[in-house]
Amino acid sequence: FATEENVSFTKQLLAPLNGKKKIFCIIGASRPDKMWPTEHWIEFLKPLAEKALELGCKTVLIKCGTKGMYFHSGKVSDIGRRVELNASEWTDREVLQPCFKAETVLSATGTGDASIAAFLTAMLRGKTPEKCTVLAAAEGACAVTAYDALSGLKSIEELEEKIKSGWEQNLGERLCL
Repeated sequence: FATEENVSFTKQLLAPLNGKKKIFCIIGASRPDKMWPTEHWIEFLKPLAEKALELGCKTVLIKCGTKGMYFHSGKVSDIGRRVELNASEWTDREVLQPCFKAETVLSATGTGDASIAAFLTAMLRGKTPEKCTVLAAAEGACAVTAYDALSGLKSIEELEEKIKSGWEQNLGERLCL
């Protein structure tokens, strides 16, 4: 499935990581269908994340627009000390989270930033990578319900309640690794 175009694009995404140690790497792939034009787009996520880990990232979150989010981590023992995470919960983890169905879609302004903020907030509150990724996807679905970047946002507690009440996820595509 690798084409010259998507391999070149992937190299451009990862170029800023060369030689730098990063705790957390976020890659925005809002149009995975354009980046990796195949029905097997999920197969490109793991190699991309593993390359970012090779280049020094400890954790990688790839935002995939309406398709969801992908999280992958390597050994995170040193990050665990910095932000008081349980290193065993965060080491060598892989999560593929579909997005939640938005009540309405008015604008994507700030959606990626809102998702990242929810992920980091959950992480700093000691949640697992799985829970952080779920909350990030949930906040993204809330963010698109308003024209501005803030009006649609929910607190972590509100997101958890909405998820607990059976918020439907977009399972239209086969999401497995």
